[in-house]
This record gives sequence, C-alpha cells and structure tokens, in this order.
Amino acid sequence: MRRSAVAALIVACALVLAGSATAAAPNYIRVSGPRLAKPLLLSNWKQNLRIMLAVVNGRELPAATKMRGRPRLEFTLYWAWKGAAPRTDHPAATPPCLAAGAGQPCLQHDWFYPAHRGRPAVTEFVYNGLPTVRIATRGLLALLRSYGIPTSAT
Repeated sequence: MRRSAVAALIVACALVLAGSATAAAPNYIRVSGPRLAKPLLLSNWKQNLRIMLAVVNGRELPAATKMRGRPRLEFTLYWAWKGAAPRTDHPAATPPCLAAGAGQPCLQHDWFYPAHRGRPAVTEFVYNGLPTVRIATRGLLALLRSYGIPTSAT
C-alpha cells in the first residue's frame, strides 16, 4: 500500500515538474522476443502508465542479481513520440533517452524476465536514470497476461 502511494506521488511530481504527461509513461511500448509469435505494440497511454507504475512498485533486488541465461522479452519504450505509430517489425532509428533533450523523442530498452525454474518474474528497467532489477508485481503480471505476453517460461 505504501509503495503504491509513493509511486503515485513520484508520477504526480513527474507530471508537475515536466509540465507534460509524456514524462510519466511512454507513448508506445514495443514488446518483442522469441517467446512471442510477433512483436506487440502497446499504444494505450493509460495502460502504459499502469505498466510503468506496476514496474516501479516491484521490490528492488540487488544490482548484482544474475539474469544471464534466463529467457527474456525486450520492452522498447518510445518516449515523447509524435506522429505515426512505430513499426513493430523493428524499433525506429531514434536516439537513446540519455542523449535526447527534454521533450525530444527517444527510445529506452528494458527487459522482462518471465518466471523460470522456480525463480520469480523480474523486470530490468531504467528508473531515475539507473538500471534497476525488480520482482514483477501481481498487477504487472496480470497486465502482461491481458496482452497475451507470457509471464512464465516453465
């Protein structure tokens, strides 16, 4: 409960400080990987915000948590994207977020690791400019399943 309140406060602050709703969630999230028949493009901003809040609410794991060898899906986040929706067959040629100025379109590449061999599902997303590894929340798993995204690799 407390984490949800903190996450909501962070998002509210981001909205106020940035002066734009694009600071809280990406316009698009492209999900790709070998466990999907084809890449998915999530284009509902409110749902993308729910995904981002669910990621932030996960319990953080030590940065040294070993993810090597686990099945994973790539989440490409399209921030401040204007114009036509990105293609699902490949990410657009857009600079990474660290190189882009405020309000400029940029891409962020993150990872989702489905539950595997008794280990929980985990996210590896950039948060506050740093990569963080977090346990996937039940809310995030439910959202991903609603899109047909596999949450377990076993």
